[in-house]
Amino acid sequence: MFEEKLLKTLRGSSSPSWLKKWNGKMEKSTKEIGLIWLIGAGLIIAGLLLGHNRLSLVSALLVISGIFVIVFIPPCVYSHGKKHNSLWLFSLVVLPVAVIVMIQMINVERVGRKANEISCVANLKQIGLAMKQYAQDNKDWFPNKDGAEGFEILRREGYCIEHQVYICPMTGKRYSSGKNDRLTEDIVSYVYRSGLKEGNDPDIPLAWDKPENHQNYGSVLFMDGHVTGFTGPDWMEQAGIQNKTTKNTKDAKK
Repeated sequence: MFEEKLLKTLRGSSSPSWLKKWNGKMEKSTKEIGLIWLIGAGLIIAGLLLGHNRLSLVSALLVISGIFVIVFIPPCVYSHGKKHNSLWLFSLVVLPVAVIVMIQMINVERVGRKANEISCVANLKQIGLAMKQYAQDNKDWFPNKDGAEGFEILRREGYCIEHQVYICPMTGKRYSSGKNDRLTEDIVSYVYRSGLKEGNDPDIPLAWDKPENHQNYGSVLFMDGHVTGFTGPDWMEQAGIQNKTTKNTKDAKK
């Protein structure tokens, strides 16, 4: 009842002119602020969703922009005169520029991710060459230990001695310890499957990215030395990692 009486008083003809003017501005401002809050919430949600794709910097910019819109733009709506127009003009200039900057950041991050994927492929090709050389000296057999232990055989016997080759660039790791340190699973970014030899099916995966190296992507080294990158959450299935490696390992041991 009190609210209804107050509303009638604000809209009544007996109300002072300044009160009517203030009331009209408040009704108009409420609609504008609702739209502003909606835009800000959209920016924040977009930033949180992008965060799942490792676009951390862009995600942070989107979230910060959303908070800026929600917190700082509404006071512009309540401002009066030239100050009101200046702040709105400032907002109209800043927001498009912020969007353009964020788009450019996305493009830069994509280029960087692609460069890392290419470097990852180069690492596996170098490992593949070392595997071939090792097999030539060991009756066509590749190292007989899985994972980091198999890679350590290559390093220890001088076929591929650089630790950084065994690290995917996408992980951001840089090896800085001694040259004679053993390769361990904490250092190595790739998976190696032992029990294989030259002459097996050339399309059998020999080594590949650990799943955490990339987002929905993986590079795979095959028996004949070629490396292929696969895209999608099912990239391991696309490469035939589970079926082909298991089947051929059993055949090789026979």
